[in-house]
Amino acid sequence: MSFTLLTVQDGPITATPSPIVPPPVDTRREAGQPHFAALLARFAPVGLAEMSAVALQDRLDTKFVLSEGQLYDALAALVADYRVLDIHGVRLNRYRTLYYDTADFALFRQHHAGRRHRYKVRARSYVDSRLSFLEVKRKFKRNRTIKERMPTAALLTRLTPEANDFLNNTLPFAPVELEPRLWDEYTRITFVSRHDQERLTLDLSLRFAGHQDGAPPGRAITLPGVAIAEVSRGRPTATPCSWGGCGRWAFARSSSASTVPVWPCSMRD
Repeated sequence: MSFTLLTVQDGPITATPSPIVPPPVDTRREAGQPHFAALLARFAPVGLAEMSAVALQDRLDTKFVLSEGQLYDALAALVADYRVLDIHGVRLNRYRTLYYDTADFALFRQHHAGRRHRYKVRARSYVDSRLSFLEVKRKFKRNRTIKERMPTAALLTRLTPEANDFLNNTLPFAPVELEPRLWDEYTRITFVSRHDQERLTLDLSLRFAGHQDGAPPGRAITLPGVAIAEVSRGRPTATPCSWGGCGRWAFARSSSASTVPVWPCSMRD
């Protein structure tokens, strides 16, 4: 696995090789999704209908960035404790998202400034389940997240009158300020705990592109070998998740044999 540093300048976005070379990664894991698919086959399935019981629209979230090698090691220890989302035999599910923001990226900048009460607006296609939604996520009070959404016939590349009505009732500002700004595409594995009101999502094959560049795979930035894990725990009994805890997932991950560090993640709120 190789790491790159992304350089933003007045002009095209370029990727510059990092002078920091990470330790070698077991090449067994570099086979990609087919290798993960074989491991996921060991997990008991959970269907979309059952997932409604752990929708967790009001929840506490914690995210981490890790390597695919770390992810592989951790998953092998979780077979008895989690079930995996299975949609018609598919366990590596594709997601495509278009984020809406203001012309000056106000929502994005509020997140990176650490604003406690902030919003995210996105149109999302759950490709393998053939479902699409317009979604609003509101974050406040120590990582508490509330998500509201409306179904759409397809992924919205522009805001319709119905979408504007929904946003008017959800946002504290006028949706007329919003425009499509960023495409995000990845493959997601979704787990449900057998023991707690907890859901775990793992995102792989991350790809980003500006809206002006068209939908992926247009001119895009990718993050090879990188995975993002999110642990979501339901309210009101949930407690914030930290690196030292958060059920069996964090225990398995922290005990995974790896020399590559894991970082708390704030880049994909």
